[in-house]
Amino acid sequence: FTIPDPQVEWIGVGHSLGFMKLLQSHVQWKGLVSIAGFTQFKQREAALQMLNNREVTLASLESFYQKSGHHPYLSPANIPRLRMDLDLLLELDLTRSLQEKQIPVLALAGKDDPIVPLQLSQNCFGASLDVDLHFIETSRHALGYLEADRCFSVIYQWMHERFE
Repeated sequence: FTIPDPQVEWIGVGHSLGFMKLLQSHVQWKGLVSIAGFTQFKQREAALQMLNNREVTLASLESFYQKSGHHPYLSPANIPRLRMDLDLLLELDLTRSLQEKQIPVLALAGKDDPIVPLQLSQNCFGASLDVDLHFIETSRHALGYLEADRCFSVIYQWMHERFE
């Protein structure tokens, strides 16, 4: 992603692996919002299986999209990029990095997310002091897509309470 102007205070918003990429960046965030994101993903068998077998195909992507609640053709498949991101999933654990940043974080999670289940969200965000972990009752991994109005409402309220 493009590095924002350092003279402006930014709140970063990332979905899924995008949240980890925000944590990895050198931007001095005013705050962060995670939508179905995580700080580590090492125990996820699906990522391991896809990576070990190198079975990143259009069929496996379509299956992932169906599980997550995304429309299967939201974006064109970039298989080499996806393989690189799967490698990142297995290598990175940014839980400590999140705790060290000492910035406010809102973590939105779907209670019915088969990709980032409830326990993973709690493991990633539950022990951090300045994290508001908010569960949306019936949403899957495509939380921002399936529940855009609810996500906006929660983010808006959090920003108003934290930064005004």
